Amino acid sequence: MAFDKIRKEYEMHLRSNARNSERTIEAYIADLSHFMQFLDDNSIKNIEGFKTLSKRDILDYMQRFHKLSASTYNRRLSSLKSFYNFLIDYDYIDTEHNCVSGIVSAKQERKIPRALSSEQVQELLKVASKPIISRLKNGKRVYETSKNRDSLSCTERRNRAVIFILFSCGLRASEASTLLLKNIIGEYIIIKGKGNKERKVPLPTPAKKAIERWLSCRSIDSKYVFTMENQDKNISTNTINRIVKKYVNVIGIDQDEISSHIGRKSYATALHKKGVDIRTIQELLGHSDISTTQMYVSVDLLSKDEAVLNLDFFENQ
Repeated sequence: MAFDKIRKEYEMHLRSNARNSERTIEAYIADLSHFMQFLDDNSIKNIEGFKTLSKRDILDYMQRFHKLSASTYNRRLSSLKSFYNFLIDYDYIDTEHNCVSGIVSAKQERKIPRALSSEQVQELLKVASKPIISRLKNGKRVYETSKNRDSLSCTERRNRAVIFILFSCGLRASEASTLLLKNIIGEYIIIKGKGNKERKVPLPTPAKKAIERWLSCRSIDSKYVFTMENQDKNISTNTINRIVKKYVNVIGIDQDEISSHIGRKSYATALHKKGVDIRTIQELLGHSDISTTQMYVSVDLLSKDEAVLNLDFFENQ
């Protein structure tokens, strides 16, 4: 059987699983296209030829990704395992032809995301309310507030709203990218996160006003909150990352050191320092595993020292 039909069936299979986000589906389909190119390069045109593959062939294929990050390598392997499971479930191949079974994932270090202090977040929100310009400094592009312009352009209003919602609601870039207008309900937003799980998160008034100000100047109607300029198309996660990098650069932080995830980390850390319990923070962030939340709310050593030194036990000693 030709692979075009199998590819279409596999995509339908992925979409039938409510736990798969659109981003996961797109990544798996892209990975499959790459694998199909590998098959074509090796003159494998149909399922019968596919059955001739060995585990050695798959290891050779995966070897070309060894220079990628462990997370990207593991996603490539995960998508391949998903495809093989689909072929077995739909009786295209037998389990004896499952060449990916037993191939182990790359060891992946868990990086603790960086957080901004409350003072830095306050400075960032102030900067996001000002026009931004860029210039080259020592061959590298840097950003700073404009001295020749007071009012924000419509795109800058959008960028400001993005910054406000990331840092005051703890959204992932993918969640902000696909946020729908209908999911802003009063003082809350309904977020569809990983595995298509929904959660309800409070929307602070300044963030809501930032969104309203952006929408008031937008020239097109769209179901999405954050759109490309003059296009009925939601902004990408890459665009959101660039927005965050630009504005943190203005407050003196190297943009190469951070990503849009810094908003979630800063949000979680601020809540934790305000005394919010970790289970509540887990729900607000949409983490399925509380150990992930624990990593997000790790406080610095100084905070721990201060907490111990200020214990009530020692008040009268």
